[in-house]
Amino acid sequence: MINLLPPAEKETLHKEFRKRLLSVYLLLFSVVLAIGVIALLPSYFLTDVRERIAEEERSKLINSAESDEREEINAKLLQTKTLLTTVSKTDLRPPLHIVIDEIAAVSEGSIAIDSLSYTRRFGGEDSSLSVSGNASTRDGLLAFTRSLEDNEKISEAVLPVASLAKDRDIDFNIEIRGQF
Repeated sequence: MINLLPPAEKETLHKEFRKRLLSVYLLLFSVVLAIGVIALLPSYFLTDVRERIAEEERSKLINSAESDEREEINAKLLQTKTLLTTVSKTDLRPPLHIVIDEIAAVSEGSIAIDSLSYTRRFGGEDSSLSVSGNASTRDGLLAFTRSLEDNEKISEAVLPVASLAKDRDIDFNIEIRGQF
């Protein structure tokens, strides 16, 4: 093919061709870019929705954890309250062994204790302790009963009158009442 165009025209046509080709490439690039952005929009919206859902779940978990902590603290407080109530209901009475030791200390050589029977009462009532034994003399038994009555922990010591009928070798049963 013979080219009848002068070189200046050829150069102008060649420049125009490159401009058109560049325009087509830019247009195609813009179209591809627009299609890519449009294709990414659903993923973006889906990711945004998932992020909101995750944030809501996170806040629910935090509230749930705080609620669990509150429930745990409330349970411990209730347990502590129960223990305090139990402790406050505990009698401040002296231990029984102290009372028994004091009874044994005041029983002189003329008194032989055979048995003890204890009944504990609650709610402010006096507990009772029954002391059975043998006294060698009536005077020793009376002195033993008086020393029990003089004890501050004992509110009452009841000796039946029938126990005083004999003068020697007396079997007795004294009912002692008090806060012990």
